[in-house]
Amino acid sequence: MAAKSGNALYACLNKAPLQTPAHLAGKSLYVAGGLARTLAAACAIAEKEKEQ
Repeated sequence: MAAKSGNALYACLNKAPLQTPAHLAGKSLYVAGGLARTLAAACAIAEKEKEQ
């Protein structure tokens, strides 16, 4: 399914460093970290951008 969607961007979120699957190379964003901490950081960044 991933290979069929040429314009898609895929996000991979893992606590431990892993490799992105070869078929997603160039189409994926890899984030190493826990879900709660990563979402909290993303929300903080979004709030700062709103203030500007």
